Amino acid sequence: MKQIIEYNYLTRQQFLNATENPLDPANVQNAALIAHETPHFIDHISTLSGQKLLLDIFNAYSAVDNRDKKQYWRVIKLQQVLKNTKYEEHYKEYGQNYSITSKGHDGWTFRSSFGARLDVEGKEDLNFPIIFNNYKYRGQFVGKIPLSLESLWETNAVASEIDLHVASIILMEDKDQAAISTQLIQNHYKDWLYDPKMLTYSIAAQLVSSLLGYGDIHTAFMISKSLSSIALNLPKTCYKNIKIPKDSGVPEDRIENLTNSDDPSCMFYLMVLNVKEAKEDILASNGYVDVEKVLRINGFPEKEILEREIKKEMEFQKSEALDGPNKEVYLYFYNLGVKLFEKIGIDSAPYTLAYAKFAKSTLNICCEECLDDSNEIVIRDSAFDFLLAEINNVIENYGN
Repeated sequence: MKQIIEYNYLTRQQFLNATENPLDPANVQNAALIAHETPHFIDHISTLSGQKLLLDIFNAYSAVDNRDKKQYWRVIKLQQVLKNTKYEEHYKEYGQNYSITSKGHDGWTFRSSFGARLDVEGKEDLNFPIIFNNYKYRGQFVGKIPLSLESLWETNAVASEIDLHVASIILMEDKDQAAISTQLIQNHYKDWLYDPKMLTYSIAAQLVSSLLGYGDIHTAFMISKSLSSIALNLPKTCYKNIKIPKDSGVPEDRIENLTNSDDPSCMFYLMVLNVKEAKEDILASNGYVDVEKVLRINGFPEKEILEREIKKEMEFQKSEALDGPNKEVYLYFYNLGVKLFEKIGIDSAPYTLAYAKFAKSTLNICCEECLDDSNEIVIRDSAFDFLLAEINNVIENYGN
């Protein structure tokens, strides 16, 4: 019933130092780790898609906890929803020599292709379309990676840690130290960015960098974070009304599947193509994305109107929560998520530094405490073991 982020290599003092003074070069590495993990929690409770998942999780638990077999379909629904957040390994393909690649972008090419999730009979289900990036290095196949909800979450997380590093470097008074730190960070993320096994984490930023022409790693990830945040918050009306780019590359018979998919990664892809087609610079003078311009390009309402619509949809979802012993916990996360949404809005990119402060007040359990059997969190987790067993039993008996 709780999300626990476990920092295995941080002591309590290191955690406090990193959250109290994240931009200090002595703390920034640990702070970047915290800035990577905290957005996952925020995306899971303060975006519209996160709130939908939250409702599905708690309704599945309530159905089992209430022993209401008429509601057991919610368990099966949750199982399918969780599968759709990321794709199993068999959807990913790697070339035999995938590890022999450049540390830069020279020699790398990719193109997008389209498929669909396989149903229980192994046939393509067009109601669940998948967008793939097919990568080559010097003409040799490297990998075929699906764009997924998970990849949007990871793009947001990586963007936050990169942003923290950049903010720390900007504050350095010693320009030589700043130059060295900049080079080290660039080398680190280039090594990581072009590691085929890590492409799920970078596929969204790869699309932004290549299609929109933002070559700088920091800029590409921050734009990706903004577009991803918007995609994670889009209500159903936006799926129906998004502008379809003229040169989408999507087969004509698949366009409707994308807009009916309720999949933020499909919206992210179409949004990037619309920005490319518009040929407009979407960066504002403050260095962040001009959200109003992005919304206009994609045929969405203005930011203030859209955020009101999102809050209404969140409220409607709350009305669908099943009664039961876990509803109070659900409402706790719902209310916390709404408060965060009211603060952050549809674009979380400008809030990296706030993540550390948020972590200090709420994500304050360190490794040795998590491993202590007398710790309240451990006890609270074990109290739900019987529910997990019941969930697995329902999946086994009703899953087919």
